[in-house]
Formats: sequence, structure tokens, C-alpha cells
Amino acid sequence: MFSFCHKKAFVILLFLVFKTQVFFSQVYNNQELIPSSHWIYDTLYSLQLDSEQNSLLDNSPISISEIQIFLKSIDYNSLSNFGKDLYLKIQNFLTTKKSLLSFGPIKANLNLIINPTFMFKTNKNIDWSFATDYSGETNGLASGYGNGANYMSNSFLSPVLSIPISISFDKYIMIYAEPFLGKSFWANSDVNNFSNIPFSSSDFDFLTPRNAFCSVGYAFDMWGINLHIAKEGLEIGRTSSGSIIYNSNFETDAYVQLSLFSSSFKFNMDVVEITKNKYMYLHQIEFSLFKRLKLGVVEGTLVNGPFEIRFLNPLMFMHSFGAWMEYSKFEQQLFGESNICQYLGITIDIIPFKNSRLYCLFSMNEIQSSSEQSNIEGAAIPDSFALQLGMEYIFPLKNNFNWMHFSLEGVYTTPYMYLKQSGDWSLYRERYNVHSFGGIPIRSWIGSPFGPDSIGCEFNASYNIFDKFNIDISYLFVAHGINSFSLFDKKIIVENENGIPIEISGYYPSVLYKNGELTAAEALSLGREHYLTGSIQYTNEIALESKYKLNDNFEFNSKLSFIYIFNHKNIYNVFEFGFEGFFNIKFNLF
Repeated sequence: MFSFCHKKAFVILLFLVFKTQVFFSQVYNNQELIPSSHWIYDTLYSLQLDSEQNSLLDNSPISISEIQIFLKSIDYNSLSNFGKDLYLKIQNFLTTKKSLLSFGPIKANLNLIINPTFMFKTNKNIDWSFATDYSGETNGLASGYGNGANYMSNSFLSPVLSIPISISFDKYIMIYAEPFLGKSFWANSDVNNFSNIPFSSSDFDFLTPRNAFCSVGYAFDMWGINLHIAKEGLEIGRTSSGSIIYNSNFETDAYVQLSLFSSSFKFNMDVVEITKNKYMYLHQIEFSLFKRLKLGVVEGTLVNGPFEIRFLNPLMFMHSFGAWMEYSKFEQQLFGESNICQYLGITIDIIPFKNSRLYCLFSMNEIQSSSEQSNIEGAAIPDSFALQLGMEYIFPLKNNFNWMHFSLEGVYTTPYMYLKQSGDWSLYRERYNVHSFGGIPIRSWIGSPFGPDSIGCEFNASYNIFDKFNIDISYLFVAHGINSFSLFDKKIIVENENGIPIEISGYYPSVLYKNGELTAAEALSLGREHYLTGSIQYTNEIALESKYKLNDNFEFNSKLSFIYIFNHKNIYNVFEFGFEGFFNIKFNLF
């Protein structure tokens, strides 16, 4: 039985909670991070195109402070009626969030999200669209499923239940985590799967939470600073099919980002722990040179080795260290370079006229100069670059809450893009699901989910009623050669410095030449080839997707796709087609 003191304390606690829920509301914490999939990014970009003013909001996640500074830079009176409505919607979004608990400057929030999804497919020979396997072929036979890309672009496969929790300390610190209950990647991608609800112990994803961060910062009048640590979810560039530079679908153990930002300049420094003793260091600078033009440059270094301080120097050109010559001399003899991958990205955004946008992304991890091609060892190192071009247009309708959106995007990646001499220092992540399918790796690329050796094109048209309804029709075409994750499974035997036979990666032209597996002519041909390799798989997907928001608590989503593939699994004259569909009901408690 409760004592009198216990009863009194319980009554006081109930009173505080009730008082907080009824009387207290707050704006979003300035340091809260908005994930890449959030609807606010589309709205911000629509406002940007209406105002004919470029922003620096195409990287994610961004903090609330950055959104506030962008709104301050907008001349509200110069906006169209459509733009003014967007402006007010964003402003309303930032000022209506309620806290469950408030103790002075400390505020706590809790939510419950239930998201049951049901799915079907008519042809079990075709991978789910969210887990497309571009593994290529081996000796004329398709690679077994499980070597494929973790292309988790499908929003329907959010966990069936999640509980977002956040604690804020005034406007300067926020801690967030989203524990969930849901299926693992392999359980979801099973061709016989029909729901994201786990029905057995082997279905559960024990890697929870996936979305978690601690964010600290301060916002001045027109500039701010933010430092945060999070698990994954970085994205560089706004695209429709996934950024070729850095894609939010790329899995990592953790990353730390320091960001300095204003309405016309932004600097990011990232340290990404891909796996144990595999780090990616990134420096990014973006300028809004004119109202309609934005330029960005990204320099990066992947190190297959312990953490290094030197790559943190914000104004040092990482390439100048020449680090590719500083690691194992034995591996250097085999590979020419060891344990290092240099990386470069460039972004260009142009607003040619009101409500329109043109953009270009370029990334590379290897391009051989003419002097490097003058000898066979240099010429056998393949060019590795990617290009992404796109355009989008927003057409407001008479009712300002209604609009049409059109986009067209093309992607090209060379056969050895994201690849180096060994998988250990290639631009990808490999992990294992501990509790189910533990022997099959889950793999993801740092950039385009199509990976290397691909050409893709996506068209999209949508009709939108703000915060209520949208319907979207799209067409995706992907041509893919045989170079993908399956390359990492190709090994050759060499003798180490002690004369002991060891197994090393055996797919890179210069390595195969040095080991006598290829002639000079064969290595040269592979190294200088920019066209897709082998028997090319042609994938076509026509999709119809819709969303209806009933109220603040309930949302209904559906998607129907027709997929047809030529040269399925990169085998000539194998044709497959079929339908897949998704339907879910999303419930937000708060």
C-alpha cells in the first residue's frame, strides 16, 4: 500500500504532466535534425523555386536552425500566392509541436507510430524493387540472391512500430532515438513476404535503433553552427533516384558532422565510421554565388585503417598527403595502392526561371591522366566516375494548395565506379545480420543505389494537395552490366612476403595484370572501357503511388508497380515481368 508521501508525490507528478500537456507548447528545438525522407524538404525546395532563390538545404539531415535562417532570407512580399502558402505552412510546422513534459529548459517528447504494411508480387523470380539485386553473372549463370544491393528506397517498409523519444536542453542541445519493432532486411526481401510484421523470432531486426543522434549548436541572426553524432542517414544533393555522391541508404556504424552555415555559404566536415577500422573523411563547401546559382565541392578520403587526425584539418587538401603510398608495402606491391580511396564530388544547381530547377552531380574516385596512361600499370587502372543530370518543374494550379510536379533525371556510373583494388578500401559497406541469414552479407554503396556499371533514367509526374493528398506516376529505366557486389567474391591466390599462399581480391584490371591473370592488351582494354560490361540487364518499372492524409493521426499509402526485365540476371534472352504492390496505414499517436 502507498504511504501518504508516495500518494502525494504521485498526485504532484500527474498534475505536472497534465499541466504540461494542456498549457505548454513550443517550437521545434533549434538543433533537431530532419531526416532525408521528411516531407519538409520537398516543401522547402518548392518555396525555393517560387522565390527564384537557391538555398543550401539539399544536404540532409539539416537542423531546424538552417530552415529558420532560410525563411529569414526570403522576401515574403515577393512570393506568389502559392509561395506565400508554402512559407506559412513551413512556419506553422516549426511552431506547433507540443511537448509532453517540460521541466524548465528541459523538455521531453514521446510518440508512438504504428505502420503496418501489406505487399504482394506476382513473379517470385524478380527481386523486390526495394532490394534489387544487381549482382551480375558468373560463368554464364546468375549469381545467387544475397550478393545484391540494399536499395532501401521504399518508404513502405518502415518498421511496423516505432517509439521516437527526444530530450531537449533549451535551444542548444537535443538527444533523439527511435527504437522500433520490425523485420530485418532479409525477412522483408524474402520473395514470399507479404507484410512488415515479424511473425517469428528469425524475422526480427535487432539492429535498433537505426535512427539516433545527439545534436549541439547555436544560431545567431543569419548564421549558425551545429555539431552532431548520428548513426546513418547522410545525403549530399537533392535527387530523385539517389545521390551519386553520398546516398542516405548507405549504412554506417556512426558519423560525426560539424556544420557552419548561413543563407549563402555552408561548410561541412564529416567523419564516418563505416565499419571497425574503416573511416570516411569528408570536407564540403557550398556557395550560393548568385540567387539562381549554387556550387558545391566535396573532397573525401576513405581509409581502411585506424582513425587519423590529419584528415580533420578543414582547409587541407586531403589528396596532398599522398596517403595511398603509406600503408602495407606488401599490399602496395600487389595493388599499386593500398588501404586508401580518394574521393571527389561536385554539385551545381541552377534556377533558370520561376518554379524550375536544373542540377548536375559529378563524383569520382579515379581518373587516369595522360601521363599515367603512358605505361601499362597506369593504363590498367580504370577510370571511375559518375554523372547525374536532372530537371524539375512545379506548376501551381489555381487553388494555391494544389500543384503539379514534374522531374526527369539521368544517371551514369562507369564499370569500376566506387571500386578500388580491394573491397577493403572500396566505397561500400558490408555487414551481417546476426540473428537471421547470418552467412549472407548485406551490402550498400556510398552513392547511387544502382552501383557501378549502370545507366539509369527516371521520369516522375505528381498531383499534390498540400498536407492532404498526392498521386504520383513514375517510370524507371536501369541498364546494368555485370560489375556489382559479386566482384568482391572473386579471389585469386598469391604468395605473401613469407612465401605463404593467401587469398586476395581478383577483379581489378591492374591487379590481375600484375599477377599474370591478364595480358597487357586485356588489362588495357578493361581499364579504358567506359561502356557497360557483359550481358546488360535492362530493367523497366512503371509505378503508381498515392498518399492520403485523413488527419494528424492517420495516413494511408499505396503503390502498384509493373516491372519487366530483359536479360534478367544478365543472362541473354531471359525475360521476366510481373506486378508488385504495397499498402499501409500509418498511425501517429501525437
